[in-house]
Amino acid sequence: LVGDTNATLPPNLSQLSDGINPPIGPLGGIYAGAKWAKDIASDTAHSWLLTAPVDGPHFPIDFVAHAEPFMATRTPIIARYGEDFYPVCGLWPLEMALDIPALLEKQSGYALRPMLKHLEAQEIDFEQFYSQNPFTNANKIADLLALCGQMGR
Repeated sequence: LVGDTNATLPPNLSQLSDGINPPIGPLGGIYAGAKWAKDIASDTAHSWLLTAPVDGPHFPIDFVAHAEPFMATRTPIIARYGEDFYPVCGLWPLEMALDIPALLEKQSGYALRPMLKHLEAQEIDFEQFYSQNPFTNANKIADLLALCGQMGR
């Protein structure tokens, strides 16, 4: 969990902060996750960071399995479903994610898409694996109920 320092979490969850002020959005969350992963990774040069939004309740559990054929290029691997692009749903080489502050110095603003383009991110179209979009988000109860109905749950 990244963000609200006043949040009460269950004891088995860690609260992370990117330490960047002002907050920079999704790139800050990815960077916070990378800093955390660096502390537990046995080899940062060969480690990866899986990213998913908190409002994506159906994120595919087989994301990494589908991404594995693309991992040899050592660039971020980002989800697509048909024409829809999901830049927060991805797999990042840990060293690239740790470089986010330096990469931000080379771009204007904190947008994720320009950084992914600069890093020559690869895209996986999950439409070939799923009949329903597993990356659709839910920000309200009505969204969640609609998604549950779509996914047959």
